[in-house]
Amino acid sequence: MGNYCIDAVFHNVSSIMKNSHDSPYKEMKLRLKIIVIIFSIATLMVVGLGYSVYSSTHNALQTSISENQLSLAKEVMGIIDRTLRERVLDIQTLSTSQLVSRYVANPKKNSGLRKTLEQEMHNRLTLTGPWNVLHVMDKTGKILLATDDDSAAGKNFIEDTPQGADAFLKALSGDAYSSDVIISTETHKPTVFFSSPIRDDTVAGDPIVGVIVGDYSWETIEKIISNAARGAYIVDLLSKDGIVLAHSSSSVVQQGYSTHKSRLYSKEAKSVIMKGLNGGHMALVSHAPERGYLNYKGKGWIVVIETPVGVAFAPANYASAEVVVFVAVSMVFGAFVLTLFLDLIIVRPIIRLASTAQEITNGNLNARAEISSNDELGKLATSFNSMTDSLIEINEKNRAVIEILPEPMFILDKEGKIMSANKAVRDTTGLSEAELKGKSVNDFLKRTNTSRIQSTHVSGKYGETVRYIPESHKSSNGNKE
Repeated sequence: MGNYCIDAVFHNVSSIMKNSHDSPYKEMKLRLKIIVIIFSIATLMVVGLGYSVYSSTHNALQTSISENQLSLAKEVMGIIDRTLRERVLDIQTLSTSQLVSRYVANPKKNSGLRKTLEQEMHNRLTLTGPWNVLHVMDKTGKILLATDDDSAAGKNFIEDTPQGADAFLKALSGDAYSSDVIISTETHKPTVFFSSPIRDDTVAGDPIVGVIVGDYSWETIEKIISNAARGAYIVDLLSKDGIVLAHSSSSVVQQGYSTHKSRLYSKEAKSVIMKGLNGGHMALVSHAPERGYLNYKGKGWIVVIETPVGVAFAPANYASAEVVVFVAVSMVFGAFVLTLFLDLIIVRPIIRLASTAQEITNGNLNARAEISSNDELGKLATSFNSMTDSLIEINEKNRAVIEILPEPMFILDKEGKIMSANKAVRDTTGLSEAELKGKSVNDFLKRTNTSRIQSTHVSGKYGETVRYIPESHKSSNGNKE
């Protein structure tokens, strides 16, 4: 792009110079010519460099904006992973409580612990989790404790809460477990079940005597998603199948989770410009797949953040335009400074030299060119002054020769006025040179009633010498000598 602009500049300047003999350029003053050339070059450079700067700046800012949005998506996904891992630790901590294991191992024998355990479980609802409900069962699935309903005690957990069956069975096999998002039949809201086995550490081998299952409060995840939405951001949490699990707008979430399908995104975190998940508009879409955190491996969820292209890249457009304006103003200012500099060191000396030459042309041989530097212009002024000195010397010699000629002779300027007259004229007319100098030769000849001199003075050039032929010098046949 830079080479193209330079070529365009030289092509334009060359065209101006090439056509200068057939265009108004020929009639321009030197100062105006330099201004036209400099600002023509500056204009072309502003266009070329401005486009280059705008493109590079805009692309760099777009990349930065895309990376920032992708970083936010990764950060949100990381917060969710860490939050869910903490819930795994919470449920494991509850399952290893001595109070829980003693009561579950022998509910009848330790029935006195029930009230204390109920109070402990209710405290854990908000101190950990938060949880919608906590269930404690023996290994047959019989509910021993439930924080939401005392009447649930004695019921079978799998029959009462079929969505939590997998959580119960996985924990019964000896592993802590967390489910994918499901809709709770009790709260009718999305939730994740966490479970952990309860072991009796008073018996050799720490046999499993029961299971604790927590119904996690999904509002915590929704709050993380809504907090991530800033300005024009739209944030979605998707399942690995593209089902919307949470949305930054609660009104959308309430429409349901299992019916809103979306295209599947790649397994790599990236930002792309595409049609948004939440409408047909083009948007900057960043998606970050779940990576898990430590021993929590995740469920393959995806955080998707989208911003309309016009909103996302508005700062880039504005900043790029500001840079272009700054470059343009700088170049115009630079062109102005360069014009002043060239005017000072080149144009003004040339104008002064031209003015001096005009004075000499008008007859002022005492005029001298100002020597303001030792460069080529200074040498030109020196040579010009030397030439003027030579002209004066030649003029003086010519005057000396004309002065002694026996024939009356004038030296006229370009307007036909007498610059000087030789001794023969002064003697013939009886006038001094001061009286003759500056008079029109025609007026002089009429007033003195002499014959007309040769017609050369009518179209004569500066410094031309003409002969004055009085009547006494005419031949008898009336012809001029």
